[in-house]
Amino acid sequence: MNIKDILSEGEQVLFSGHEKRWAPGGKEVAPGEFYITTERTIIETNQWMGLKKDFQDIHYSDVMSIELKRNV
Repeated sequence: MNIKDILSEGEQVLFSGHEKRWAPGGKEVAPGEFYITTERTIIETNQWMGLKKDFQDIHYSDVMSIELKRNV
């Protein structure tokens, strides 16, 4: 399954990123990815060395607050 299969009609991907392999909490074998679209945020997690993908979506209407933390 690809991210394009999940998008609704008229929804566009604005930004995409991936999980750091060597950062704390990162996966060395199959790091996950996230997508920011015009309607929601989609988080893709890989399991079984990338053979299985799970998707979690969070609509903007469900978001209560956002906190951004940056490390040196």
